[in-house]
Amino acid sequence: MPIIGSFGAGSATGFGQRRGGAAPQTFDYMFLVDTENMTLGYTDWDTVEKRMYFTEKSPSAKVKFEQGDYTILASNILPSKKSITATDILNGLELIL
Repeated sequence: MPIIGSFGAGSATGFGQRRGGAAPQTFDYMFLVDTENMTLGYTDWDTVEKRMYFTEKSPSAKVKFEQGDYTILASNILPSKKSITATDILNGLELIL
């Protein structure tokens, strides 16, 4: 799944779309994360497919959302203090594997 850096645009390569064909539907809903404004939202597949386009510089599809294409779930989110480190996560993976 592509990561959306802002509510403006994203890349569709995360779901395998390339120039010259219909995009395969690989999800029903997409979460949108705006880390600059600390906002969380979502949209659906039909909206993503409708807003998909290509550029000359890239064979991968792009998506540009317009106002009303997504629903805001939360804004001005304050991140909680982290109680786990990357080392803790890696150590946990070593135990599992």
